[in-house]
Amino acid sequence: MLSNPEIINALSQLGLTNYESKVYLSLVSEGICTAKDISNICGIPYGKVYEVINSLAAKGFINVLPTKPMKYKAIHPKELIK
Repeated sequence: MLSNPEIINALSQLGLTNYESKVYLSLVSEGICTAKDISNICGIPYGKVYEVINSLAAKGFINVLPTKPMKYKAIHPKELIK
């Protein structure tokens, strides 16, 4: 699912970068994750993950959960369509 070109293309049409698409899809498939989990799942450098997470949160695609360590959860795709 993470590398499905059709899904990545659809997300890019919604304004997401390749990294943003991968992070969003990993959260949709895995549920709640830490930045380290996301980095391991997506293969995105750990330092870059925070930039991508902040961008997705600003765009309304994910929620940042106030835990320690911080965890992230995707907004369900059906919610985004509304």
